[in-house]
Amino acid sequence: MTATEHSGADYRADLTINAPIDAVFAAVSSVAGLSGWWTTDTSGSPEPGRELRFTFSDGTAVMRVEDRTPALERWTCLGHSGEPEWAHTTVTFQLTEVNPAVTRLQFTHGGLRPQLDCYDHCSAGWSYLMRSLASYTETGTGYPVAP
Repeated sequence: MTATEHSGADYRADLTINAPIDAVFAAVSSVAGLSGWWTTDTSGSPEPGRELRFTFSDGTAVMRVEDRTPALERWTCLGHSGEPEWAHTTVTFQLTEVNPAVTRLQFTHGGLRPQLDCYDHCSAGWSYLMRSLASYTETGTGYPVAP
């Protein structure tokens, strides 16, 4: 995995993951996949219009699935009891096949901006989770947080 983080209006990460695009998509678009690298307490439905729930030690985030195609997963945060600034932000996973064994992931947490109180904590968390996602898709073992 190689990763680049971009500064600017929203939190962004650009990763090159040594795994096929279908493996990366499964990791970001299924309850089992998300549980393998984000939080072990993930539930809900990954279908558009439905909700995913992510429970952490400091609260629960609820995301509504907006878009789901083999190259795109996009959610709107309906609320996060531990990070109220997440409400109405968007999380986007844009995937591009580099070759059959390598995928480019462009990740954006739209609305997570440097002026927010939670930005430093949350951006550090996303950086950790991007490494966990890459490890999960490349080796089968991620580093999800437990509530």
